[in-house]
Amino acid sequence: MDAEVLGDLGNCCVLVAAHHDADDVIAEFLWVGLWHGVYPSRLACVQARLDVTKPCISPYGVYDGAEVHLHITGSIGAALVPWWIHWFRHINRNVVVNASISRSASRFVTKDAIVGLCNGQVWEDEWDDAKSEDWRQGRTGDSDCIVVFPASLDTVMRLAQGRSDSPALMMMQVTHLPIILCEALPVINSVIEHWRNILLERPIVTTAPPVVGTKATDRDSQETGFNLPGAIEMANELISATREGDCGE
Repeated sequence: MDAEVLGDLGNCCVLVAAHHDADDVIAEFLWVGLWHGVYPSRLACVQARLDVTKPCISPYGVYDGAEVHLHITGSIGAALVPWWIHWFRHINRNVVVNASISRSASRFVTKDAIVGLCNGQVWEDEWDDAKSEDWRQGRTGDSDCIVVFPASLDTVMRLAQGRSDSPALMMMQVTHLPIILCEALPVINSVIEHWRNILLERPIVTTAPPVVGTKATDRDSQETGFNLPGAIEMANELISATREGDCGE
């Protein structure tokens, strides 16, 4: 994570320094998620100590695939994505992480930060930046699934309406890979629910289980789908079903 991203997080009041024992380095990253309310506090502290003091990683957060694609969209939660990539790769050291970044997400996170943390292909969701044309085949590299993290309201609506006016949207419209949406929706109303339900009729599309988070605006509690650990669990289920031929279009 570069200095610019850390500075942005500090300015948004979502970065809190950790003051604990020998696990300060890992725990400091974990506290970013704790303050934002998207990681269970007790479990996070236990995971930090396990990761630092033991060579055997807890099964929590283990990804069953060999490669994953993260599509980052324009929610303030995008500012926390570098930390979550760090967390994911710390647990899944041999997994290739690819990423695409929407234009609106670049307001909250830099491509340089994502490039520095990923070990696969990273591209902006623009026609002139997605130089590899794997997305035309519905994937990047050999990804086993696509996780939209966070999935903004605009992204969910565009996917539901069949829009394909960017490389990442085209990739998700034509893919046969599982798609997991980590929804960051400000509200739910009848229109949003209508289009969301249409999108979820695709057998390969599902959502990460909601967790209670803290709104960046007024600090009130609210359910959010910005839940990468939960998305990994859903991805593992869908990857298994795909391999067994139970999930497809």
